[in-house]
Parts: sequence; C-alpha cells; structure tokens
Amino acid sequence: MSDRIFEFRIWNKKYNTWMNHCAIIDCSGNIGNHYIEVCDNGQKIEHVVGLSKEENIIQQFTGLKDNNDKEIYEGDILTLEDKKNYQVFFDRGCFMITFDNGNDLPLLTFVEGKRCEIVGNIFENSDLLSKGSIFNTTNLN
Repeated sequence: MSDRIFEFRIWNKKYNTWMNHCAIIDCSGNIGNHYIEVCDNGQKIEHVVGLSKEENIIQQFTGLKDNNDKEIYEGDILTLEDKKNYQVFFDRGCFMITFDNGNDLPLLTFVEGKRCEIVGNIFENSDLLSKGSIFNTTNLN
C-alpha cells in the first residue's frame, strides 16, 4: 500500500490570488499563515497568524496527475479525450467531474490511463467552462 499524499492550495478571494507562502490547516479547517521572523540579533521567532475562512478557499490535491505530470487539484479545469472541459470537485467521498447532462462521475474513472490535461482553474479561467456547463460550488463557501 502506498502512502497517500495530502497537499493543499489556497485561493484568496479578497486579492484574487493564490497564497504562495506556507499555510497551516488544522483538523477543524482553520487556516493559519506560518512564517519565521529573523531579528537583528539573529534570534528566530516563529509566528502563526490566523486567516479568514471567508476570504480563503482551500483546495485539495486529488492524488492524480495529468498527461503533463501536473498535479490535479479540486477546482482545476480539465480537458478530456472528448475535447470538452470539466471542473474537478470533491463530493460524496471522492473527486468528481460533472458532465453536460448533469451526471457526476468519479474523476479517477476518466484520468487513469486516458488523456487529460489541466487547462486552468475555476478562479482564473472560469470562461473555459462552456456556458451550458454546471459550475459546481460545493466547496466554495
């Protein structure tokens, strides 16, 4: 049995950007910014500052990679073999994608051994989802 990798990324709604510094997420879903301050005398002080859940959206790594070996996260937009774009989201205990007919199916079914590529994400590239696509907001609160 292989170890499961738990990785996350955080989108800041206030500044419309990815948080590119170390963040801590506790078991209750609280988010903190972790950094170390180096004083003039060389002393290091560790800080953890709480971040607002209302301003930040946590997205988890699916454990899967696209054809370019890029990690797939919830909120990513994928192009599959049918050349259509699909949003990745987490629901009912697994990562899913929604088809035009409204059916949700497990992501693993469509990624493993098949061609898929990350073409964007729902925050920076929502225009890649067709007008008829279902935009899943399950984990966007």
